Amino acid sequence: MKRLLPLLAIATASFPNTALEAAAPGFTSYGVITDYYSDANQTGLTIPGLTNPMACSNPNNYVILSTATNYSAVTAAALTAYASGSRLMLYVAGCDSSGSSIVSAVSLHRP
Repeated sequence: MKRLLPLLAIATASFPNTALEAAAPGFTSYGVITDYYSDANQTGLTIPGLTNPMACSNPNNYVILSTATNYSAVTAAALTAYASGSRLMLYVAGCDSSGSSIVSAVSLHRP
């Protein structure tokens, strides 16, 4: 057993941001929306290259659920960023059934 502990420590240190670390709600890095859609249930955003705090399986896709209490404000901020080409950072708190990150807040950054 004593021989396995150093190997486990090396293996853990060699693979950061993998399943060995727990996913947690948090902010992504900044990025630019390249595409969006909206339907009765949600607004979907495509933003390539962001960090993925929840480790969702579809890392370029984000959804703002219409059931969120701040849906209108968050969607308006996201579409403002899309229309102006501004960078934005998202607060994500979960993954939906398609592997997209669920957005609960948005922070905009002027170009």
